Amino acid sequence: MTLYYFMMLDECDQIARLMVQGCCLAKLKRNNIVYVLYAYESFFVEFEYTTAFQGISNDPVIIDKHIFREGERLDKYTLKRVLA
Repeated sequence: MTLYYFMMLDECDQIARLMVQGCCLAKLKRNNIVYVLYAYESFFVEFEYTTAFQGISNDPVIIDKHIFREGERLDKYTLKRVLA
């Protein structure tokens, strides 16, 4: 699936594809924000979750999503591995 077609899917379908066919590469936590990086086909998807405003179910809440092929968003994961 191309990046274009992935972006045409609604968010529920995007998440379902990532969970079944994607590869979770890294998780980072900074303050109350959790970043989760997935690789899917030829691009990456990063989710930002907050643990500060959990609802009744006590599940993290998605506050943002970024879809990209390369760039600065990958730096925080690279730096983590170098410093670890």
